[in-house]
Amino acid sequence: MRRMPGQRIPTIDPFAPHLSPTLARGIRELLVGPRVQEINFDFGSVLVHAPHFTAVSRLIVGGLYEKGIHVVIHPVMLLQEDAVAMYFPEYDAMYFENTQVLDDEAGRATALHECVHAVCDYRRRVTAIRSEEGAAIVAEAWYLLSSDEEVIFEYYSDSIWEIADRLRNRWLKTRVPVDLRGSEINAARAEAARLGIVNGTYAHNGIAGA
Repeated sequence: MRRMPGQRIPTIDPFAPHLSPTLARGIRELLVGPRVQEINFDFGSVLVHAPHFTAVSRLIVGGLYEKGIHVVIHPVMLLQEDAVAMYFPEYDAMYFENTQVLDDEAGRATALHECVHAVCDYRRRVTAIRSEEGAAIVAEAWYLLSSDEEVIFEYYSDSIWEIADRLRNRWLKTRVPVDLRGSEINAARAEAARLGIVNGTYAHNGIAGA
């Protein structure tokens, strides 16, 4: 673009919220990849199945005026919320700190965690907050356990890794969605409580365009 003499060159504020079509495309690809597609479990009434991830992947959009889930880079908001990523069902939007979130296993697991919340929104269910968070935590651990890399992730308690490992092994034998036992649900909900997740419910109203 040609500029007149003295015309100020516009700059992009790296801390201002903006959409990331590239990250949106990467998350779509993540959700239909084999490692996410093997994650199939029932956390009580919170269902996390491969077809749900596929459906959500089709609803992730790159354009501002498209109906669906928008992927937003907003580091300031996340700093204020003391979070590395968030999903807001009222806005059908995922928020991340930067566009490099999919560059490592921990970041990909974080994106998957937020997509579990999107799955619950897609299903239009009222869910217990600690159950939904517990399901997202278990899915995240399951994903990391399937890595070919040596992943060091000390954020969650040993009980979460044990639950995810048992679930994954049960799924590998049957290839159908596996149920968490009552004791496993209670342990995952306790982990959510330990991490400061409040008690209460999420009332999901669905995703525009679904």
